[in-house]
Amino acid sequence: MKEIAVIGKSEELQIYNFCGIKNTFLIKTEEEAKNLINKLAKENFAIILVEEEVFEKIPEVVLKYEDEKIPSIVSLPVNLNKSPSNPEKKSHENFTYKTLKKLVGVNFKV
Repeated sequence: MKEIAVIGKSEELQIYNFCGIKNTFLIKTEEEAKNLINKLAKENFAIILVEEEVFEKIPEVVLKYEDEKIPSIVSLPVNLNKSPSNPEKKSHENFTYKTLKKLVGVNFKV
């Protein structure tokens, strides 16, 4: 069975452990994220969720797997301001959840 991984710098990512995603990786640098993504791609991971701040700083790795079916690398917004006064973040949140729904086949909220 394929697995899901979550990568980021924020301690808040640990919440995914409580949601059943046991592969949560706290990293310190973008270089560490690149190496980890390449490693996970060779293993049994179908979806790699990457904290938005890190995702934006590693475009070469994201592009490397863009045309691959597996793994799907998805930007994960953290600390979203869900107020209507911030439509850009709300739009990004909706995009991320729609992408995850398509990949996983079910809709969920974290």
